[in-house]
Amino acid sequence: MERISGPTRIKRNDRLSILRFFADELALMPHLNIINVVVDKTNKNSNHDIAIIAWKALIQRFSNTITRSNFSGPMNSDEIDQLIEKDSSHQQLELVFA
Repeated sequence: MERISGPTRIKRNDRLSILRFFADELALMPHLNIINVVVDKTNKNSNHDIAIIAWKALIQRFSNTITRSNFSGPMNSDEIDQLIEKDSSHQQLELVFA
């Protein structure tokens, strides 16, 4: 058995295959809804907080989707009205909601 020493990089083609497989698996979940946002950073200067801009856009899109009942999954708001926070401080999110 060969040991891997040091960092190993997965080939681009293999990374894309893994991502494609994962996306295909997600597509099989009937009550899963995915919302994404893209922030174009090319026209932003260095004093813009890209994370705050992205959170605001995500929360706005989430709110619009709930308001218009565009989720294809469960209609119980307790089941779909959940915002998962990852790698963000509560203080940053409080600024977004203010």
